[in-house]
Amino acid sequence: SVIVSDRLVRRDFIQADRWKLCLVLPLAAEEVRRQVAKRPSKGALQAVLSDAEWALLSSPYFLDSYLKTGELQETRAAELRNWFQRHASLTDEELALASKAAYQVYGSTSRSFLLAEFERVAGSVVVQKLRKTLIVAGQQAFFDHHLKHDFLASFYLAQNEPLWNRESFDHVTFRGSSFDAIMMCVEQIPEAIADRFIRAVYNWNIYGVGYSLAE
Repeated sequence: SVIVSDRLVRRDFIQADRWKLCLVLPLAAEEVRRQVAKRPSKGALQAVLSDAEWALLSSPYFLDSYLKTGELQETRAAELRNWFQRHASLTDEELALASKAAYQVYGSTSRSFLLAEFERVAGSVVVQKLRKTLIVAGQQAFFDHHLKHDFLASFYLAQNEPLWNRESFDHVTFRGSSFDAIMMCVEQIPEAIADRFIRAVYNWNIYGVGYSLAE
């Protein structure tokens, strides 16, 4: 049997010899360049891409987005913020509302949430603008890619230092099962206060610090 998951909980198996873990790695640099070379004006584009941008393109999600739009930021957080503002047309105020709502409905046992609860915080206008990325099933909804929800939650968390504690970190990571939101916080927090955030994460989960800084 094969079990496929977008989360990997860092815990030991009861019978380790019965399991074999496999991990999808980032795309090879040669494959990324081969895909980018298919775009028009490839020479000019390759000349202006920074090392950080090439690294970002090793993620199939961001490579696919770049090949479709030709737009690319240097970090995942910046890339996703650009998507919400340019493609979902969220204003700064609406992005703040969406991020607060995304943070509040996160942390359950799954990536889905009650749409009414999200709308109560974000407002009907924001929900309408997000219809292109929200998958709705009855009263439940979820984002078409978990990184979008992770970004929104991280956007709210990064701007609220009183929330830099164990309870909040557990809330946005499914109790340490996924560190993407923490990593995107690191990309957004000003350098002057970054040490305080890193120390808070370290006091909560050393793996969270390792993953975030490595990424």
